[in-house]
Amino acid sequence: MNLGHLSLRARLIGLIGVLIATALAAGIAVVVLSAGPRIRAEEESATRLAREMTENAFAGVRNATEANAALARLTGDLRNLRHIDLFVDGVGAPQQHNGRRAPEWFEKLVDARPSATRVPSPYIGAARDIVIATNPQDEVVEIWDDVRTLALGGAALALAAFALTAFLVDQALRPIGALSAGLARLENGDYTPPPRGVESGDFAEMTQRLSALATRLRDLSSENRRLTQAMVRVQDEERAAIARDLHDEFGPSLFAMRAGLSALSRRAKEGPVPPDVVTQATRGIGEQAQALQQINRRVLANLKPATLAEFGLAAALQELCEQSRQSAPQLDIALAIPPDLEPLDETIALTVYRIAQEGLTNVLRHASASRARIDVAAVKQGAARRISVRVSDDGAGLSQDVREGFGLAGMRQRVAALGGVLEIAEARSGGVEIHAELPVQLH
Repeated sequence: MNLGHLSLRARLIGLIGVLIATALAAGIAVVVLSAGPRIRAEEESATRLAREMTENAFAGVRNATEANAALARLTGDLRNLRHIDLFVDGVGAPQQHNGRRAPEWFEKLVDARPSATRVPSPYIGAARDIVIATNPQDEVVEIWDDVRTLALGGAALALAAFALTAFLVDQALRPIGALSAGLARLENGDYTPPPRGVESGDFAEMTQRLSALATRLRDLSSENRRLTQAMVRVQDEERAAIARDLHDEFGPSLFAMRAGLSALSRRAKEGPVPPDVVTQATRGIGEQAQALQQINRRVLANLKPATLAEFGLAAALQELCEQSRQSAPQLDIALAIPPDLEPLDETIALTVYRIAQEGLTNVLRHASASRARIDVAAVKQGAARRISVRVSDDGAGLSQDVREGFGLAGMRQRVAALGGVLEIAEARSGGVEIHAELPVQLH
């Protein structure tokens, strides 16, 4: 029988009910099983007493008259004994039981069968025996009354005990309802902690853990919303930066190229164009085309560095350092990366590159540093392998009133999604150190 669809409350109450019913049935069964030996013990005791009384009554009998008188006295004496009928064999018969009787099935169950014992009687009509017959009906009726009383009384007590137990179980398990409601609220996005009413007994620890879970989920939900807003803002800023590059740099260069071609076309319509004019015009157009190529490479590098896919992580980081040196000639930038570093998965390699890029960008913008350093290394932790990247500087260090920017917040989320960790702390040189470790996935 599958009880999985029942609640814990229903299963406990049902189990207790089964135990109470089993105990009641066991008690009744004990009474019924002991009925047979009880009846036979009563019959044996009464038969033994009647036999002794009969033998004593006829001990001094000398003739039939005295025997008949002794028999009359004996019959009168045995009237007070239950379960016993006494008569002369062939003259009398066992008395019929005219009182209450137990159900026939119960009599068969307890095996209540009459028995007869013969005692020789001198001088009684052709030397006939005296018969002592047992009659267990009275004892069977008493036992039946006991069983019925036990069944009715026990059932009433069992029902009362069951009702009391069900009430106590319901009160004891009531906190489960509150905890279940709390979990349902968590499922629906409501991170309200469980009520204080269930913070007692064995459920106190569960309630505390649920409250901690609700608080943690609320914090994570807030953090996710903040990061989502940050990601949307970063995407908007990237789109705005690309649009600005297209408008401010692509636009003027394309306009200058079109203007040069238009001027050259007008001169050609007027007549032959001197070679020096053509050379000057094509030189200007070539310079604008070269500027467009540089702008295009810079935009593509911001979106996805081509060097990373073509030449690997080391070459991409070297190019990043060189570009940073051109932007800030006064900044000494050092790069340390093992030459035998195995090729990494594209996602891991790009993440390492972005961490270094974000770190150098922050150094250029905020650190006022004279030196910066990028360290990339493979780390072994037992059987696991990780890639470590550090970006440190000797600048102004961390400021208490400066909040983590969207770039680092997005990078932290990306590192966590890849199973890694990212930490920002004071560097030994006095500046800031960004340290991240990522699980190694070979390419």
